[in-house]
Amino acid sequence: MTKYRAVSVVLMSILIAAVIVLCALSQSIQNKRAAAKTEESSTLPQVDYVLGEYEGYLAVFRGEQQKPYQVLQMPVQLLPEEDQGAIEAGIHVQTEQELRRLLEDFAS
Repeated sequence: MTKYRAVSVVLMSILIAAVIVLCALSQSIQNKRAAAKTEESSTLPQVDYVLGEYEGYLAVFRGEQQKPYQVLQMPVQLLPEEDQGAIEAGIHVQTEQELRRLLEDFAS
């Protein structure tokens, strides 16, 4: 009976060790996947909109596209020189809310 008990204890210990190793491996894989997703999302461009000029008018571009997403009926030459310079360089905004607020500022 003692020999049986000793073998059971050893087998149980091996089983517990195997479960611990599997859990650690699973956690490690999940951490690597999460890190890869974070790295992938950080390499994507953060700018969603660029406020710029298109054929003399104020225009909204999506990301780094050359063709405007929307052209506004607001001639850039009517804006103050400082704003014209900023528009010429391109004003980068990340959200639609920021874009709306910026457009409201130019309209007023």
